[in-house]
Amino acid sequence: MKDVPERIKRRRQRQLVKYLLVLGTVVATGLSFWGIFFSRLFLIRDVKVSNAQTVDTREVVSIANSFLAGKRFGVLPKNHLLFLNEKLLIAAIQERFWRLAEISPTYNYQTGTLMIALKERKPIAYWCVRNTTPERGAGNADTCLLV
Repeated sequence: MKDVPERIKRRRQRQLVKYLLVLGTVVATGLSFWGIFFSRLFLIRDVKVSNAQTVDTREVVSIANSFLAGKRFGVLPKNHLLFLNEKLLIAAIQERFWRLAEISPTYNYQTGTLMIALKERKPIAYWCVRNTTPERGAGNADTCLLV
């Protein structure tokens, strides 16, 4: 008679262990999801530009900030490092500043800063088109292009 309650007791213990393992797995997965997608560790909080000589750094920062503004799918923030599409960011900056030869975005985890390093094209020569209209005066340069 003693064998029956012992088996039932073991079965209940196994069911409790299974339940606790499933519950622990669900909680750990939820915390991991929150830690990766919503913690401040991976959020881009600031944008800084370096090595700019003739390019307006404020305009590059405003392009980057507008690129990072908003949410994806209405839930996930666009300023999250995992969702940063560097190619699209580089294309958005190069669309406005054709003079840039290289754009290198890097992320600093300690400060939450996206650093954008710029390398500008070096001109071999300048080609200037002169305006000879009487209002401007003869010989005044209107437009100069890099060659």
